[in-house]
Amino acid sequence: MLRALRIIGKTAAVIVLVCIFVFLGARYGWRLFGFKMCESPKVVYVDTIYVTDKNVSVCGNTASSASAYVGFTYKVRDDALYLGIKQNLLLGFLERYGGFSFKIEDDFSDLKAVFVTNGEESKQVWDVEKDGKYLEK
Repeated sequence: MLRALRIIGKTAAVIVLVCIFVFLGARYGWRLFGFKMCESPKVVYVDTIYVTDKNVSVCGNTASSASAYVGFTYKVRDDALYLGIKQNLLLGFLERYGGFSFKIEDDFSDLKAVFVTNGEESKQVWDVEKDGKYLEK
Protein backbone atom coordinates (compact mmCIF):
# COMPACT_ATOMS: atom_id res chain seq x y z
CA MET A 1 0.00 0.00 0.00
CA LEU A 2 2.79 2.41 0.94
CA ARG A 3 4.66 1.54 -2.24
CA ALA A 4 1.57 2.30 -4.36
CA LEU A 5 1.25 5.73 -2.70
CA ARG A 6 4.90 6.51 -3.47
CA ILE A 7 4.43 5.56 -7.12
CA ILE A 8 1.28 7.70 -7.35
CA GLY A 9 3.09 10.61 -5.67
CA LYS A 10 6.07 10.39 -8.01
CA THR A 11 3.79 10.12 -11.04
CA ALA A 12 1.80 13.17 -9.93
CA ALA A 13 5.02 15.14 -9.38
CA VAL A 14 6.29 14.24 -12.86
CA ILE A 15 2.97 15.23 -14.43
CA VAL A 16 3.02 18.60 -12.63
CA LEU A 17 6.62 19.25 -13.72
CA VAL A 18 5.83 18.35 -17.34
CA CYS A 19 2.80 20.69 -17.29
CA ILE A 20 4.92 23.53 -15.89
CA PHE A 21 7.63 22.89 -18.51
CA VAL A 22 5.08 22.87 -21.36
CA PHE A 23 3.41 26.05 -20.07
CA LEU A 24 6.68 27.96 -19.71
CA GLY A 25 7.94 26.68 -23.06
CA ALA A 26 4.78 27.76 -24.86
CA ARG A 27 4.57 31.09 -23.05
CA TYR A 28 8.23 32.20 -23.25
CA GLY A 29 10.11 29.67 -25.41
CA TRP A 30 9.24 31.46 -28.65
CA ARG A 31 11.84 34.12 -27.78
CA LEU A 32 14.61 31.59 -28.42
CA PHE A 33 13.75 31.48 -32.13
CA GLY A 34 13.83 35.24 -32.82
CA PHE A 35 11.29 36.36 -35.40
CA LYS A 36 10.40 32.86 -36.65
CA MET A 37 7.62 32.30 -34.09
CA CYS A 38 6.12 35.79 -34.47
CA GLU A 39 2.83 36.69 -36.14
CA SER A 40 2.64 37.25 -39.88
CA PRO A 41 2.74 40.95 -40.79
CA LYS A 42 -0.42 40.37 -42.83
CA VAL A 43 -2.51 40.01 -39.65
CA VAL A 44 -0.79 42.72 -37.56
CA TYR A 45 -2.25 46.23 -37.73
CA VAL A 46 -0.37 49.12 -36.13
CA ASP A 47 -2.80 51.86 -35.09
CA THR A 48 -0.34 54.37 -33.65
CA ILE A 49 3.42 54.58 -33.63
CA TYR A 50 5.44 57.35 -32.02
CA VAL A 51 9.14 57.53 -32.80
CA THR A 52 11.58 59.82 -31.00
CA ASP A 53 15.36 59.74 -30.73
CA LYS A 54 15.09 57.86 -27.42
CA ASN A 55 12.11 55.52 -27.75
CA VAL A 56 9.47 53.94 -29.97
CA SER A 57 5.89 53.45 -28.75
CA VAL A 58 3.63 51.07 -30.66
CA CYS A 59 -0.10 50.35 -30.27
CA GLY A 60 -2.04 48.03 -32.51
CA ASN A 61 -4.21 45.02 -33.02
CA THR A 62 -4.34 41.75 -34.91
CA ALA A 63 -6.93 40.27 -37.21
CA SER A 64 -7.75 37.64 -34.58
CA SER A 65 -9.34 38.92 -31.39
CA ALA A 66 -9.22 35.44 -29.85
CA SER A 67 -5.45 35.43 -29.50
CA ALA A 68 -3.73 37.36 -26.73
CA TYR A 69 -0.59 39.46 -26.88
CA VAL A 70 2.28 37.80 -25.02
CA GLY A 71 5.32 39.82 -26.08
CA PHE A 72 7.55 41.27 -28.75
CA THR A 73 11.10 41.09 -29.98
CA TYR A 74 13.05 43.67 -31.97
CA LYS A 75 16.27 44.24 -33.82
CA VAL A 76 17.80 47.41 -35.30
CA ARG A 77 19.55 46.78 -38.62
CA ASP A 78 20.60 49.25 -41.34
CA ASP A 79 18.80 52.24 -39.73
CA ALA A 80 15.56 50.23 -39.59
CA LEU A 81 13.71 48.76 -36.62
CA TYR A 82 12.26 45.27 -37.12
CA LEU A 83 9.47 44.28 -34.72
CA GLY A 84 8.16 40.80 -34.12
CA ILE A 85 4.77 40.55 -32.36
CA LYS A 86 3.82 37.31 -30.61
CA GLN A 87 0.20 36.33 -29.96
CA ASN A 88 -0.91 33.11 -28.29
CA LEU A 89 -4.32 31.51 -28.61
CA LEU A 90 -4.21 29.23 -25.58
CA LEU A 91 -1.75 30.56 -23.03
CA GLY A 92 -2.24 34.31 -23.23
CA PHE A 93 -4.87 34.44 -20.53
CA LEU A 94 -3.60 37.61 -18.85
CA GLU A 95 -4.87 39.93 -21.59
CA ARG A 96 -7.53 38.16 -23.61
CA TYR A 97 -7.87 40.44 -26.62
CA GLY A 98 -5.94 40.92 -29.83
CA GLY A 99 -4.53 44.34 -28.98
CA PHE A 100 -0.97 45.19 -28.01
CA SER A 101 0.89 48.21 -26.70
CA PHE A 102 4.56 48.53 -25.81
CA LYS A 103 7.43 51.01 -25.59
CA ILE A 104 11.05 50.36 -26.53
CA GLU A 105 13.74 52.59 -25.05
CA ASP A 106 16.97 52.72 -27.02
CA ASP A 107 18.97 55.12 -29.19
CA PHE A 108 16.84 55.65 -32.30
CA SER A 109 18.45 58.88 -33.52
CA ASP A 110 19.43 57.31 -36.89
CA LEU A 111 16.17 55.40 -37.39
CA LYS A 112 14.67 55.73 -40.87
CA ALA A 113 11.94 53.03 -40.94
CA VAL A 114 9.99 50.58 -38.77
CA PHE A 115 8.88 47.17 -40.04
CA VAL A 116 6.71 44.41 -38.60
CA THR A 117 8.23 41.05 -39.49
CA ASN A 118 8.11 37.34 -38.81
CA GLY A 119 11.55 36.67 -40.30
CA GLU A 120 10.26 35.71 -43.75
CA GLU A 121 8.10 38.68 -44.74
CA SER A 122 7.99 42.29 -43.58
CA LYS A 123 5.55 45.17 -43.69
CA GLN A 124 6.64 48.79 -43.29
CA VAL A 125 4.59 50.68 -40.68
CA TRP A 126 6.60 53.89 -40.30
CA ASP A 127 8.90 55.97 -42.51
CA VAL A 128 10.86 59.03 -41.36
CA GLU A 129 10.29 60.85 -44.68
CA LYS A 130 6.53 60.31 -44.68
CA ASP A 131 5.67 60.27 -40.96
CA GLY A 132 8.49 62.22 -39.30
CA LYS A 133 9.74 61.98 -35.73
CA TYR A 134 8.10 63.41 -32.64
CA LEU A 135 10.00 65.86 -30.49
CA GLU A 136 10.31 65.12 -26.79
CA LYS A 137 9.56 67.95 -24.41
